[in-house]
Amino acid sequence: MAQTGARPGRPRPLGGSSEG
Repeated sequence: MAQTGARPGRPRPLGGSSEG
């Protein structure tokens, strides 16, 4: 589970480092 741009308590972004 690498946290790349993902914020705690929020679902991981589809792109990865960029949300949306």
